[in-house]
Amino acid sequence: NQIRSIEYIDLKDFYSQKPIKKDINKIYKKNKDLFKENYRSIHYAELTPKILTGEKDFNKEYFDKIDTIENNIFDGISFENIVKNFNLFNFKKLKNINLKKINSEISKNNNLNEKLLKKAFLIKKVNSPEMIQINENYFLVNIHNETKKDISIDDKDVQDLIINQIIIKKKIDGNTKIAQDIGENKFNLEEMKNFANKNNLLINSNEINIIKDNKIFSEGLIKRIFESSNNEILLVTDSNLTDNFIIYNKNVVYKKFNKNSDDYKKYQASARLAFAKNIYNIYDTSLNKKYNITINNKTIDRIRNSFQ
Repeated sequence: NQIRSIEYIDLKDFYSQKPIKKDINKIYKKNKDLFKENYRSIHYAELTPKILTGEKDFNKEYFDKIDTIENNIFDGISFENIVKNFNLFNFKKLKNINLKKINSEISKNNNLNEKLLKKAFLIKKVNSPEMIQINENYFLVNIHNETKKDISIDDKDVQDLIINQIIIKKKIDGNTKIAQDIGENKFNLEEMKNFANKNNLLINSNEINIIKDNKIFSEGLIKRIFESSNNEILLVTDSNLTDNFIIYNKNVVYKKFNKNSDDYKKYQASARLAFAKNIYNIYDTSLNKKYNITINNKTIDRIRNSFQ
């Protein structure tokens, strides 16, 4: 039941300044081993009833042959021998392709079954065929070879990853410095104004009187603000470092309750209930200590259930 008048700096613009190319290049070179992509040459045959039995139906003969192929795989028989044994010579070959369906010559295969490709990239061993099922269809899949290639620094995903990494580090370092200065009483209202001017940031004003439904601050941040003292400066941030604010708690006004209002009756009832629970807990604790009473929860549950 209070109104908080605050001044605040939103650090979003401070942290969202795009890193310079030099810093991006530095991160890329330092972590170059992380920016590699797998390319696989994949051989696969679709095991349709027509290919295995000459029939259209998924009959017993078809599933018997599927079982036989699976047993061949478990017995360590090579992809080439299984192809020979079941006349799968029309199997398809994908040369040096990645998960984006792009091969090393930068051409894209849009006709490739995406689910099949994803499962093929889960195969751990080269030249160790596996059976892959997608819906009602079966495939014999073999990784013929695998290579790793550097992902260019100009790749959008690489750029986004590095930029986000730099921004997060900047937030951690910046927030740590601000919080440390506040804790050491080096960051007063005058310093807050200097910080805003130096970094071209605005100092905004706001009044908060309820925890929920605020367009600027989340409920968790408002709770932190409400816990602060009058004329206190604090840094509030969410767990993801998405929202970061420097807050100056300018003034706190406690509203007087109208004893005839519904709000007053609601808070009065809530306060009485909290007080009664507190008294009960104190009494219960002291009674247990005095008489060394141990409550058997199972016994209580049995008694409670007997009345249901």
